[in-house]
Amino acid sequence: MDTDTGDVFAYTNDETMALLYEFKAQIADYLATVTHTDMQRLADLIAFNLSHCQQEMPYYGQEIFELSEQTSGYPTNPIYVAARTHARNTARSGIDNALAAQNLDPIVAPHLTNSTGPAVAGYPNLSLPVGIRDNGRPAGMLMYSTFLHEPQLIGFGYALEQALNVRRQPQFLGSVIPVPNADLCTGHQSGRADLPHGRIF
Repeated sequence: MDTDTGDVFAYTNDETMALLYEFKAQIADYLATVTHTDMQRLADLIAFNLSHCQQEMPYYGQEIFELSEQTSGYPTNPIYVAARTHARNTARSGIDNALAAQNLDPIVAPHLTNSTGPAVAGYPNLSLPVGIRDNGRPAGMLMYSTFLHEPQLIGFGYALEQALNVRRQPQFLGSVIPVPNADLCTGHQSGRADLPHGRIF
């Protein structure tokens, strides 16, 4: 990352910083496997989206793409290495300390909570159906634990599903409410949405 663009990342945390570096490199790796396209790197996708703004960005901008494009030097850039190491160690210690302090096997959380912790830690995280809401939509929960506890989580998840017996046949509940047009392409071509407080994360 150029030193004069450091302020771009002023509001990103370590997990996000690491993901921005990884996304740019890994999207290029993926595009190298795709045939019948001229897209080879993230910059190509950004340019395509801007030149086809009305079709590609009616609802959302590409702020994440643009931030990721500004990174460089993956995977040896010291900024990336430090961010990834700190994020992983913090996530692991947070989960491990909670398990030990409360003498827990897994941690259970509502499905709509953030699953970043176990993902960043590289720990197993199981998503389970636990019921149907009054509006007919499914409700779920997350169950996660520490390193190499996948067999234990699968056993817990299976036992809970058998006890709750909440799985239902999906139903068509009507049309999805359309997302309003964000007007990202009206009057300007930056492809950026107006974000609260100027922050992305």
